[in-house]
Amino acid sequence: MEVGGAVTDIVMASPSRTVMWFNWLCSQLGLAQVSETETESSSTNLSFAKFVLSRTLVIAASGAGLYGLQVAGRVAWSYAQHYLSYTVTLESTDDLFRWVLQWMADQPFARDSHNVIISLLKNDISGPESQDQDAVSVGGLTARMRTTPGTGTLYFSYHGKVIKFQRQANIAMSAIGIRSDVQTITLSMIGNTTHSHNVITKLLQEAMQHAKQKEQTTTVIYASDPCGVWVRSMERARRPMSSVILKENLAEWLLADIKEYIDRESWYYARGIPYRRGYLLHGAPGSGKTSIITALAGELGWNIYTLNLASGGLKDDTLAQLMRDIPYRSILLFEDVDAAFTGGSGATLSDNEDSEGEETSKSDGKKKSEGSSISDDNTTLRSEVSFAGLINAIDGVASQEGRVLFLTTNHYERLHRTLIRPGRVDEKIEIGLATQDQAKRMFIRYYEDLPTTPTTTTTTTSHDTDNTNESTVVHDELLLPPTSVSSTTTPVQKLAAQFALRVPPSELSMARLQCYFMKHKGNPESALANIHDLLQPTSS
Repeated sequence: MEVGGAVTDIVMASPSRTVMWFNWLCSQLGLAQVSETETESSSTNLSFAKFVLSRTLVIAASGAGLYGLQVAGRVAWSYAQHYLSYTVTLESTDDLFRWVLQWMADQPFARDSHNVIISLLKNDISGPESQDQDAVSVGGLTARMRTTPGTGTLYFSYHGKVIKFQRQANIAMSAIGIRSDVQTITLSMIGNTTHSHNVITKLLQEAMQHAKQKEQTTTVIYASDPCGVWVRSMERARRPMSSVILKENLAEWLLADIKEYIDRESWYYARGIPYRRGYLLHGAPGSGKTSIITALAGELGWNIYTLNLASGGLKDDTLAQLMRDIPYRSILLFEDVDAAFTGGSGATLSDNEDSEGEETSKSDGKKKSEGSSISDDNTTLRSEVSFAGLINAIDGVASQEGRVLFLTTNHYERLHRTLIRPGRVDEKIEIGLATQDQAKRMFIRYYEDLPTTPTTTTTTTSHDTDNTNESTVVHDELLLPPTSVSSTTTPVQKLAAQFALRVPPSELSMARLQCYFMKHKGNPESALANIHDLLQPTSS
């Protein structure tokens, strides 16, 4: 009765306005409408009020029915999603997350989304703009951008099947209390589980192939963050092996050794040997340790995962998690591993180590002691990683297999023998300062593409010449074998031989030679004429 009285009061107070909204409501529900002439007299108003009251009850009943249908629809959709749908979730810490986003960015429907994320492509070397890249030039500088679907939901058709794409942002806390943003992507389909699985798996495989095609000419470098997650740091063009000049075919031997390791996986498992390979590269700064690792990664088509043991916030459990998450067929790099230890020059090698602590260096054939005389208690890391934690991460039971480990150091004598014992480090290789042969080959590489006119020179053995020709004979020994027959050479090769003669063996780093050649780009004569600049002592 209270509701009926309220409706009557409203109609009596403003009958014309009531007729307007009432007739609109009746038109929406398909009910009979009334004219304004029916509301002119007070008696009619009273009758109309009763009519409105009756119709209001009908409308209320209709609304309740519609609400019930809406609720039933929601329940049915929830049931279908839970029992009749197939959903795949990808986390931003996984490569598949990035691959799917790259694939989505190249699809036309992604640009039609009302919510997108536009990101600047850093370290991009993919060449000409593709469909997912918008080039913007400002002040002579060109920046590339990529458009991907933002957070929210997007429906798209894939081979005639409707797939629901949803991107969400979440907050995660690391073991050491550091907050990080972790995003997720979900791909969902309604239908038979097996069929939906096959469709979404096909999409993921297509996304992976799409990404691999873009990365087939690049090496991707990952770095660790404080939360124990590998983060894509940058990508660079694959470096050819021919660009790294080491002595005595060392680069070729190293590549062949890794390829043998790759090909003999079943041999390792059949004998119960952990399927891992470790190398220590030691030598003076700028000798090419990192360069050869980068070139090997490019030749193998692997990515590099680099870890800084001296970084703050790194703990045993974080390190162990990072080591477990290294993908199969990857290179793990601990660069300048000696810098991670405190103790400096005190952590030196002992001259009176027992025979077990000695090994023969591959590069020079000299015996070197394998470790230091300090105890584990005195060996500490600059980060919060314990020495035992580092050892367990490298070859513990939870350590990832199918990867190659590289340690580099400028100070071999500072490394503890426990860290580099056989089983953890399989080969110890010295990358020394430049020999005359390396200097000659680097000279040729920098200037070999210059237009040259072949010339013919005749070389003779030293015992067939007098003193006036002695320098020429030594000069040509670097270029051609001692013989009395004619050989064809180029002006650049002749200049390279003269240049190499004036380079003192094992005194200059390859980095210093490279810097010198960069100053004389395209002018080999200038490089030879000004070699005295190269030989000047540098300030420390």
